[in-house]
Amino acid sequence: MHIFITANSPGEIAGWVMPFGKKLKEKNPQVKITLLIPPCQYASGKEVKVAQKWPWIDRVIGPKNFLKYIFLGKKTSLLNSAEKSCILFLGGDPFYAAFLSKKLKIPAFAYTNR
Repeated sequence: MHIFITANSPGEIAGWVMPFGKKLKEKNPQVKITLLIPPCQYASGKEVKVAQKWPWIDRVIGPKNFLKYIFLGKKTSLLNSAEKSCILFLGGDPFYAAFLSKKLKIPAFAYTNR
């Protein structure tokens, strides 16, 4: 199983991604977690470096590479077609999670207060 998480501000990454990813890896060490960080006006610019230090996150894709993939169609090895995958929206603009879901042809889920 491969879970792609979208979140972008320091609060979302520290408050949602960190505890979720840590608990998920404790329960299922085989799951792969990729954190996708879209651009954010509230970002500190250190989100990628912080998330890369967490052993429960397998891969971090920062805003620059994220945009290259989304809008320029840059080739990526994000998805192994033999693997079950999903996108989990934990913050930022839901457009990015929806767009990725359609592009990668995998389901997307959201944790929101609405």
